[in-house]
Amino acid sequence: KDSSKAAAAAARLRLTAEDAKSLGIIEKILSEKEIGKKEFYDRIRALLTEEIKKLSSDMDLINKRYDRFRRIGVNTETKEQL
Repeated sequence: KDSSKAAAAAARLRLTAEDAKSLGIIEKILSEKEIGKKEFYDRIRALLTEEIKKLSSDMDLINKRYDRFRRIGVNTETKEQL
């Protein structure tokens, strides 16, 4: 019931980054030890920004497709479902 056993508990529960990667929960592990804190957070910011842009464009595409399919069978003059 104290933090001295946190590492052992994490290992048993498979809560480590390596476990998450091997289980396919995450794609990659970024270590701040390798590049330093400032560079680590700058890299995280850049990666998240890039992923958000990709997801946003993907969502735009999905929404456009959804809208296009929703218009099928709709009278364009009256907007009534046929």
